[in-house]
This record gives sequence, structure tokens and C-alpha cells, in this order.
Amino acid sequence: MKNNETQVLRSVGRALFSVLLLLGITAAAFASIGKVQDEATRIQASILVDERAIPVLTTRAERQTVYDVPRHYTGRTVISQRADLSFEIGGRVVFADVAIGDHVSAGDILGTVDSARLSSNKQELEARRQRAEAARDQAFDDLQRSEALLAAGAVTRARFEQDQTTFELVEQDIGAVQAQIDRLQFDLRDAELRAPFDGIVTQVNFEVGDIAAAGAPVLQLVDQRSIEAHVGVPVIAATQIDEGQMLPLTWRGNTYGARVSSLVPVVSTQSQTMLLVLDWDTPRQPLEGEALRIMLSQHVEQSGFWVPLDALVSDLRSLFAVQIVAKNTGGAFEVTRAPVQVHYTDGARAYVSGALQNGDRIVTHGTNRVAPGQAVVLAVAEAGQ
Repeated sequence: MKNNETQVLRSVGRALFSVLLLLGITAAAFASIGKVQDEATRIQASILVDERAIPVLTTRAERQTVYDVPRHYTGRTVISQRADLSFEIGGRVVFADVAIGDHVSAGDILGTVDSARLSSNKQELEARRQRAEAARDQAFDDLQRSEALLAAGAVTRARFEQDQTTFELVEQDIGAVQAQIDRLQFDLRDAELRAPFDGIVTQVNFEVGDIAAAGAPVLQLVDQRSIEAHVGVPVIAATQIDEGQMLPLTWRGNTYGARVSSLVPVVSTQSQTMLLVLDWDTPRQPLEGEALRIMLSQHVEQSGFWVPLDALVSDLRSLFAVQIVAKNTGGAFEVTRAPVQVHYTDGARAYVSGALQNGDRIVTHGTNRVAPGQAVVLAVAEAGQ
């Protein structure tokens, strides 16, 4: 009897253990199913976010403190070596062998005024000098003889001093006559109009038979090889230029490197500009008065950023804005908008300032496809990201 009870108890215990084991396995299964369902829900949400996100191209904002603005200024070609020639003495023109456009060399005689009277005066003075030289020779002989007689006691010292004075006066007379001859020689040379340098005759205002006044311009000569550029630039731009600096110069559709030869330190009262003088080498000979243009880079001090023009969008609160990609609280990328002020554009980029911060990711393409709050993904990894 006792053995039967023991067997019954063992059967009941095994049954209870099996029930408890089954309940434990069932509970564990339900817990695992819950975790799988939560993970599936999270993955599904992530998939939905990725499907909604738009790929965008971005660039990093890099702060600048200054930007350069190209400025163009128009000028003209000017001949630097030019001379208005005139006769140094007045008189009737007896020789004129020059016309407009003639090429002349330095020293060429271009015209002559009548010098017959001067030549006659010169001849008279030369004859007077010859007589004075003869008188000097005689006075010198008399002086030597008086000196010898004075030593012998044959003449008084007063006579010796008289002969000495006569000799000195004759010497002075010869010097005065020679000075007049030299002056006449210069006058005769001034009667000839000579070219001071190689050049081209651009104006002729005298003919044979005309009475030319001393000092009145009768001919203009220019050296076309001495062409330079004259450009008026504002004072602010001029202060950023140094002598010897090379600047791009456009002439007849071609661009050359021009050297700044001088900057005239005078401000025009009418245009408030300073004169910039430049030299440049060209295979063709420029003509005076031709138009030309130079380009200067003007430095503007302004903190800001260079952004592509495609990055600019219209903004209701301001004229323009840029769209920035930033991470939200969930760690995903989304779009925000930063109002900016445009200071300058060069056709491909814009220099802006505003709500941008250094290092911000700026949307550069597809700005019309995204809006503030839009989920996005970066299409290409950025340098330094």
C-alpha cells in the first residue's frame, strides 16, 4: 500500500514539473516574439525615413575676411615724347623742306631763317679781332722793349707801366670781340631749325618767305615709339597700386601685360581720379588717342563666405537664403534655411554674409527639390567631413 502511494506522488510531481516547464517555455517564446516585433517596427520606420530622404550635394562654408572685385577703367594712348619746335631768332624763312608725315632723324635741318645780316656782323667782328690781335702783338713787343730798357735804366717805370696797361687793354678788347663772335655763332646756329630726336612731323606752320617770330611754334614733332597708356582711376583704387606693378591691359581686343611706370599724385577736381601711366610691349605700333582698358582687383574688407550661385534661394524674410544640412535630434540629416546678404557675384559664385557659420554644409545642387525640415542624405562625402 505504501509503495502505491509513493508511485502516485512521483507521477503527480512529474506532471507538475512538465506543466511548469511548458509554461516557462511559452513565456520565453512570447518575450522573444515581442523583441522581434519591436526590432521589425524600428527597421520599418528606418526604411520609411530613408525612402523619404532626398540625396543632396553639399559643400562646407569657409569664412573669408576679404574679397576681390575686378574693376575695369578706360583710358587712351598718349605719345610721351612730343616737341613744339620754334626758331630761336626771328627772321624771314629762306629754307623749308619738311611736310606733315615726314620721318626725320635727330639733327636734320627742317628750316632756316635769313642769317645774312648775322653773317655780315660776324665778318665785321672777325676783322676787328684780327686788328686787335695785330695791336696786341705790337703792344707785346713794346712791353718787352720797355722792360729791357727799364732794367738798363733807360726809361722810367711810368713808361713801362703805360706800355703794360696798353697791352692789357688790347687783350681785353680781343676777349670782348671774341665773345660777340661766339654769340653770333650761336645765333647763326639758332637760325636753323633742327630735329631734336627721331620722329614724325605732325604739324607744319611755316613756308619759305614767311616771317617767323622768335619762340613762336612752327612745327610739331612726335616720337611714335614713346606711346604709353594714360588711365584715370579712383583714389581708393590708386592707393592699392605700386610703381612697377603689372596689370592686364586690353587694346584692340588683345590683352597684354602693362607695367605701371608712374602714378601722378594729383587728384582731378572734375573726375576725382588720379592719372595712372603704363608702358607695354606690342607687336603693332599703337596710334595716339586709341581707347584701351585696364583691370584692377579692388580688395573689399567684409567677413563672409563664397557660395555657388545655385546655392542661393529666394527667402520671404530677406532677398536670399542658403539651405543648410544639419543633424536633427534623432541623428538624421534635415534641411534648414539661413538668410544671407549678397555682396558680390562673379557669374559662378556669390560672396554672402548672414546666418551662415563656418563649417556649415550648404546645399549646392537641387535646392528646388528640398525645403526646410526635409529629410536628406549626403550624396557624396565632403572633404574634411
